[in-house]
Amino acid sequence: MSTNKYGLARAIPSNIKQTVRQRCGFACVVCGNPFVQYEHFNPEFSEANEHLTEGITLLCGTCHDKKTKGILPSIEVVRCNSSPYAIAKGLRFGCFYLGGNHPQLKIGAELFINCTNIISINGTNIIKIEPPIITGGMFLLSMHLKNRHGKDSLIIKQNEIVYSKNWDVNWVGTKLTMRAGNRAIDLEMELKPLDLIIIKRMFLKHESYKIIVDSSSIVIKEMGKITSASKLRNNKYTNTLTAISINNGRVALGA
Repeated sequence: MSTNKYGLARAIPSNIKQTVRQRCGFACVVCGNPFVQYEHFNPEFSEANEHLTEGITLLCGTCHDKKTKGILPSIEVVRCNSSPYAIAKGLRFGCFYLGGNHPQLKIGAELFINCTNIISINGTNIIKIEPPIITGGMFLLSMHLKNRHGKDSLIIKQNEIVYSKNWDVNWVGTKLTMRAGNRAIDLEMELKPLDLIIIKRMFLKHESYKIIVDSSSIVIKEMGKITSASKLRNNKYTNTLTAISINNGRVALGA
């Protein structure tokens, strides 16, 4: 592990990273890209003797490279840190990539192969995979998740991602983690390029239902009815239009 002349290691404590993410709007302060690196700017890392939240900001790889080469002036980084792009204008997220073959989706221990409507509640598709619009194009993922407070937490429209306000959003490699609080994970999702999407954990509310996902199962609860929980585990859905359909308190599989 590299250190600077004061013996400060580059590894930033997780609590400091979280504070920086929240302050910067979970994205590059210059352009709004949510794929970020942590940058010591006041002072630079070489002159820092401790990790201070107010001296660290978020830059995407492109903006970080521009700063390192002197194309992006340090004074501009300071200005953007005081008025982050994502807080003023929202996250700037381009298209993520699925291949030309229908991707598999794993939610908890449930596996979905060649399914269109993954989860539907009273006719509303919560998670959906559609075929390419043009021949040879990408398959299209759409999701509309509401958090435990009933507010929009993640909206994906045909591979284009839009966030609402979250307590914490963190991209590490291909894994997205969204939290409603310190220990309250609303979504842990990993995108394996071209062929697999994995949802390891999820907590969502929609109308009168809660859906809770962990590594072993999907639990569907109708709020206010203690005995109405349905637990799904180790099922495989293949070539179905609607894999999990929830209507008027009833759960149907493989419709």
